[in-house]
Amino acid sequence: MYTISFFPIMSYLVLGAGLMGRALVHDLLVNSGVDDVTVADMDKAKLDAVKKKYGKHGLRTVALNAKDKAETSKLIKGHSALINATSYTLNIGLTDLAIKNGCHMCDLGGNMDVVEAQIKRSKDAKKANVTILPNCGLAPGLANVLATWLMKHLDTPKCVKIFVGGLPQQPKPPLNYMQLFSMQGLINEYVEPCDAIMKKKKVKLEPMTDIEEVEFPAPWGKLEAFNTSGGISMMVKTYAGKVETMYYKTLRFPGHCAIFRTFLDLGFMDYKPVALGDQKVSPRALLEKSLAKYLPKNGPDATLMRIEAFGQKEGKDTKLVMQMIDRADPANGMSSMMRTTAFPTSIIAQMIVNGRIKERGVFTPEMVVDGADVIKEMKKRRTEL
Repeated sequence: MYTISFFPIMSYLVLGAGLMGRALVHDLLVNSGVDDVTVADMDKAKLDAVKKKYGKHGLRTVALNAKDKAETSKLIKGHSALINATSYTLNIGLTDLAIKNGCHMCDLGGNMDVVEAQIKRSKDAKKANVTILPNCGLAPGLANVLATWLMKHLDTPKCVKIFVGGLPQQPKPPLNYMQLFSMQGLINEYVEPCDAIMKKKKVKLEPMTDIEEVEFPAPWGKLEAFNTSGGISMMVKTYAGKVETMYYKTLRFPGHCAIFRTFLDLGFMDYKPVALGDQKVSPRALLEKSLAKYLPKNGPDATLMRIEAFGQKEGKDTKLVMQMIDRADPANGMSSMMRTTAFPTSIIAQMIVNGRIKERGVFTPEMVVDGADVIKEMKKRRTEL
């Protein structure tokens, strides 16, 4: 007697062959359960580079402008899951195309208005039997999944603090920082209001304020943490009225915040042009260009995370702490920021396709992703958790 088993074809489409796209391709191809990976980009040089590195593993490359909805729709059709590693401005349109073609989707997030628009499509996604998960990167993403998982270990969580930072392993004064992602994205985090929960109510906190000290093992030592926007994502809506306090702060070497806060206070983070002789110049555009020119681009980085949850456990006041340290992987040409942003996204996409995530609709990851599964998978990738 013969037994025939049926398994779903695990076919993934990655849009974007940049740094994050390349890390996604790497993680998907080293997993034996993945049958097929295609990466699409409009930049031939990027496609050639990723093809040269991963072509022997069966990677397929396609020249595509993801703004072309007709061509993108054709490419999506037949894939198990789509992962968007291009601009967040495409996420809404890609969500619609994924639903239309019966394809699961993950993205790296980047804008809360976009995420909220995606969530409004949840009924359509459920009807199409697909799962759409925005905000699957580092923070929002991994940090939110782990914070939610940690809270579940308390009978009554009261306070949650999330600290995350990408740092150079070899810091150079005066900023002790390096380019880990776009300067536009960095300044957005430093200038936009920060969502938080205080006294059970959703509030907006001023960015680059409320500095506190967070200590990590050597060689990191005492770091500073301060309010920045975006990282806490939808958690404030989920837990407002349920926990007393919840906030997100960015980790940096001491003194970093004071320097960038000065830029903010002096107007260097404003886009509105100012007169300079017979010309008009955008202070923020000038700052972004200067940072991109002078901040170090090379050298190993690390990603540090600390999550603290306070509350009641079996009638006693309890504090739970989770800590992560991840380092660059020079052997595979990947920064830690690439690893900790792309790998959780790849893991979550695979969890959808292989059935470990069964919910259908549009959710942020902390709503449906099991933190224990993510921890197990990240440890396989040599992340210290």
